[in-house]
This record gives sequence, C-alpha cells and structure tokens, in this order.
Amino acid sequence: MRVEELTPETQAALFQVGAALSATPQPRRSSTSNAEDLLAFQIRAHKLPLAVQQLIFAPPRKFRADFAWPEFNLLLEVQGGAFIGGRHTSGSGFEADCERRCIASTFGFSMMEVTPRHIKQGKAIEWLRLALWRRGWKG
Repeated sequence: MRVEELTPETQAALFQVGAALSATPQPRRSSTSNAEDLLAFQIRAHKLPLAVQQLIFAPPRKFRADFAWPEFNLLLEVQGGAFIGGRHTSGSGFEADCERRCIASTFGFSMMEVTPRHIKQGKAIEWLRLALWRRGWKG
C-alpha cells in the first residue's frame, strides 16, 4: 500500500509517529556529516522545499532517512564511506541497505542515494531538483 492510499488520518498519524521518533537525538555519522551539512546548505541556497532530516519513515522500524520530503514520497540517503571500505560496501551492509530500500518502497517512497562526491560536484542537488519537480513541486 502506498502512503497516498492511506486515509488522511492514518497518514497524519504515521508521520506524527515518525516525527516523534525522529526527534530523539542520534549521534551523527562522522563520515557523512560534512556532506549532509553541505547538501542541506545547497537545498536552502537553491530554494528547494526544506527536508525533514533523520525522519523515521517506517515505524515501528527505526529506519531513518538522511533527508525526507514526505509530501513528495521522496527520501534521500548520503552514502558515505564508499571509497574507504565503509559499511555500505560490506556484504551485510549492502544487504541491510537493500532491506531499507525495499521497506521504503512498500511505504510508497522513492529513495535517492548519493555520495559525498555527487554533492560536492553539484550533481545531487540537480537530481534532487528534477525529482521534486517531477513530483509536482513548482518552485
């Protein structure tokens, strides 16, 4: 079932639970915090819709999205550590990422994945602009 197929009341309750769980402070991953900060700056500078950061998108699971636009059913993950043998490049890490993507999909979300290099090169912000525009944003 997609998020938009849920009743408005159920959608509101789902996002309230996610927002409440997201408000719990979590330690930042040092390998991507600079990239996430840069992308957040680019989003503001390009006047794109502001994202919810660290949204728990599949309660009761505690999967968090680095950036989320629930109104556009869009999530964005910054995959740090790809070139230094980070978590996302191990077999178990890759498998866990596959599970997250599949669960996000069952909730009706599309998940974009970018690297810090994509952010620094300006590719991520352009892909994000296009994804939001194709989902109805008219900024």
